[in-house]
Amino acid sequence: MTTGEKIAALRRELDLSQEALADKLGLSRQAVSKWEADQTVPGMENLVELAKLFGVSVDTLLRPDEPLPGKSVESPTAFQPNGYTISYKPELTKKTKWFIWCLSALIAVSVLCGIVSLVWLDKLQKQVDSMPTGMNTVYVPGPDTNTQPGDFTSIHNEVHFDGENLRFSCKVMPREAGGGAWFVLQGDETTLEAQALEENGMLKADITAPPAQTYILILRLQQDGKTRNLEVETFYDLNKLYKLGDTFVHAPFSWRGGTLEAVTVTVDVQPGLSENSVKPTGGRAELYISGELVETHELRVEENAQPIWHDADGPVRFAEGSIQLCADFSAHESPSIDAVEIRVTLTDNFGNEHQYSSSNGYE
Repeated sequence: MTTGEKIAALRRELDLSQEALADKLGLSRQAVSKWEADQTVPGMENLVELAKLFGVSVDTLLRPDEPLPGKSVESPTAFQPNGYTISYKPELTKKTKWFIWCLSALIAVSVLCGIVSLVWLDKLQKQVDSMPTGMNTVYVPGPDTNTQPGDFTSIHNEVHFDGENLRFSCKVMPREAGGGAWFVLQGDETTLEAQALEENGMLKADITAPPAQTYILILRLQQDGKTRNLEVETFYDLNKLYKLGDTFVHAPFSWRGGTLEAVTVTVDVQPGLSENSVKPTGGRAELYISGELVETHELRVEENAQPIWHDADGPVRFAEGSIQLCADFSAHESPSIDAVEIRVTLTDNFGNEHQYSSSNGYE
């Protein structure tokens, strides 16, 4: 089963509508609908909340090969005319037994080789440790750092978006200091380094990095001729700082006799991650018919977000803190409803533009 199918099945087991589930999560019904249709995948925070609500693990929701709890498969049986029941149980053939024996031997050899490798690596590490102190042990910055519990007595890091880049303010107090210290910020495609400054035992530095979803912050210490890399913190979901939240464009088109009736376009933007998140401040909506621009309007911000349409599960309700922008369009001649498209350009509080479109209802 896909993640969307599992969410739908577990929701029905709890006798919840899409709107009821969305209310529990503080989301819109459209978000739940897109999950169940496998158009989008819930973020990590929503996956954790769904797992708690349904009483399953996050792996159960994400892995297609992981069955839902209580969905076991019974062995097939057949009933004979005399009333006796015969169970079809698999019987191991000689060929199957030989295969299992060979597989077991292969696993045993692999385990033995692994033990030998560990012993060899341990001896090699002892040789490296016994080298003269004038030689440096070099570690590649990354998740494979040698951080130990209690390496830091204080960690205070902040990150915000300035409209173009992510700005990290790094402050840590290592339990053992001395020698040189550098902060290393590692992303999927970028690795940045800044020398740490010491102030009252606290090491600090500011790093400016291009937007990316995840960064790992590492403190590199040089002590006694050796280098240690201590993982400080991993920053997840940073895209929520520099992108608009989930955005829905709703345009309930109505077409009769070759005429597209007047329509109000509503754009709903879900709240961001923090107070310094990207927020819409305005924009424009354009009406296209058969690929030709026929009407343009500036979007106005609605102060009080209201439900904009109803369905079988009840009215659509937007998450608290969401922002709505609207524009009204006149009636136009159109060869068909499929020829109609609304294109929306939103401007955020940093002056950046974001493009969206809607055809045949909403997107």
